Amino acid sequence: MAIEGGEQADKSKVAELEDLARIEGKLGREVMTADDVVLLRDEGVKEYNKSLLQLLGDTAFLGLLGGAVISFFYPFNTALSFEMGSLGSVLYVFLLSRTVDRLAVKAREGARGSDILGPARFFVLAGIIIWLAKNQDRTGLPVIPAILGFLSYKIALLLPLLNGKEAIDI
Repeated sequence: MAIEGGEQADKSKVAELEDLARIEGKLGREVMTADDVVLLRDEGVKEYNKSLLQLLGDTAFLGLLGGAVISFFYPFNTALSFEMGSLGSVLYVFLLSRTVDRLAVKAREGARGSDILGPARFFVLAGIIIWLAKNQDRTGLPVIPAILGFLSYKIALLLPLLNGKEAIDI
């Protein structure tokens, strides 16, 4: 019985993809089969995963590079504060990718709604700033370098332009 239900779900997905292909055909595009739509979606997912890993790696690299450069010109506490911010930046990009992944799954299922944990990524920067501000007398870590370190992901978004690729818009 469960096998028949699974087959029915597969047939409905194929029918849905064929409907999508017909709609694209009416819009002036080439008529695509359901297999073409699946292949196109799979290529998009692979490209997304590759871009995500590149963004995470670039963000971490820029954070480490920035911390090393800052440590030559400023005290260790300033470089450590920058590194905390850049670590928060990597965490922010990771949480953002999880939100995007969840939204994609919901869209494929036809469900609407938002991700409950999505806004948690905004608390990364707020948490770093609040913690540093509250404990500045004990740790001696300044707040401004942490904010600049957090913004390292914005620079990482521009790196594909140097390689001749389109920038990622986040």
